[in-house]
Amino acid sequence: MTLVFDENISSRLVELLAKCGAPKEIQHLRKLGWQGMADHVWIPQAIEMGWIIVTADRNEVTRRLSSKTIKDAEGRIIFLGQFWNSLESWEMTKWLVANYDRIHAEASLMNGGDAVLFNQTGPPNRL
Repeated sequence: MTLVFDENISSRLVELLAKCGAPKEIQHLRKLGWQGMADHVWIPQAIEMGWIIVTADRNEVTRRLSSKTIKDAEGRIIFLGQFWNSLESWEMTKWLVANYDRIHAEASLMNGGDAVLFNQTGPPNRL
């Protein structure tokens, strides 16, 4: 199972997880050479490869649109809630390290067409 993080999450943060021994395969758009690609170009490729997309939730409207598009394509997506963009870099790092195992566990339960929202606290919410 591979988690692919989009550009709304720092590639340095994803590299840190990998270097610290995050137990599962993780990718970032930058590492894949997909940085700057439009979502409609790279998302179908990620879905075709069976990867689970992890993105920061920009707002309610884009979350609904992204979720519907990916769900309709039988993709799987994990959103980090709106809290993400209000965090400083250090707080982002601490949150992602502290919650990575929960994210991975939830990802392992996902089927095609599933979308999950992680808020700063509390259990993940199925969308």
